[in-house]
Amino acid sequence: MFCYVDKDYDVDVLNEQIAADIDGFISECENFYKAQIMSACDHIIAENKTIVLLSGPSGSGKTTTSGKIRDELIRRGKIAHVVSLDDFYLNRDDLPIVDGVQNAEVVEALDLDGIDRAMREVVTEDVVWLPHYDFKSGIRTDNAQKIEIGEDGIVIFEGIHALNERIMGHADENFRFGIYVSPHSGFTKDGELFMSKRDVRFVRRFVRDSWSRGTDPEGTYAMWGMVCEGEDKFIRPCAKFADIHINSTHAYEPGLIAAMAIELLEKVRPESDFYEKATEIIRELKYFDPIQKNKLPETSLLREFVG
Repeated sequence: MFCYVDKDYDVDVLNEQIAADIDGFISECENFYKAQIMSACDHIIAENKTIVLLSGPSGSGKTTTSGKIRDELIRRGKIAHVVSLDDFYLNRDDLPIVDGVQNAEVVEALDLDGIDRAMREVVTEDVVWLPHYDFKSGIRTDNAQKIEIGEDGIVIFEGIHALNERIMGHADENFRFGIYVSPHSGFTKDGELFMSKRDVRFVRRFVRDSWSRGTDPEGTYAMWGMVCEGEDKFIRPCAKFADIHINSTHAYEPGLIAAMAIELLEKVRPESDFYEKATEIIRELKYFDPIQKNKLPETSLLREFVG
């Protein structure tokens, strides 16, 4: 396995770097992420892989990462596509029952036979028809979208369960390549963990939920416990099957996202079950020197979360 070295970032050192040269520091962080994208493409091409399985927990930047890998493969002359495993969800009425309630977090919530068929056709066919899932209606339409692969095509299957053995096993190991993307770095202060990797993802998630879905932080908090439980059971254990890991932490992101996040968190009421946690994250974010959103590069992964 090839893996970038994971390291936590010291808040005080970051603030010093931002004060000294904010533009240079942002560029350095972006280049660190870009280098990982380039390295992933080097491996995919060198090993002549046809199927890329890209997984990671919620708030990791899977959508942006898979898109950037696709774009770089195309720039290098390959035919490349991204396929979202979300499009293979069972119809909402057919979702499996777990502990008495419908559960969309388990791998059985996906059409595993359909995924098997699609992966086999990617290797053997020039054209593959794929489903599309409408999250508003909760209905999947089969054969709704077509991708043309050709002789030299690469298809990136992106989703939280992409590295699950019940999905990965459908792809011949001679043709597949696994990637696990997640923030692998948290933030420290005075030698102690200050802001965890999971908190980094949570802040990303509730900021994105606020503008993309109209969900307030309490709504995101309400589902976050179940999301994390599903990650610990079904997603993180599968990271060991990845050929490479991509660290999506951007060292400057807490300062960039702080103003938006604090404004949202301050709306959490004192009587809320989540007030104590919201207050804790506000305290963490206030230690980071603020960065104006106009400093954010247009192509940054963080655009997935801040818009």
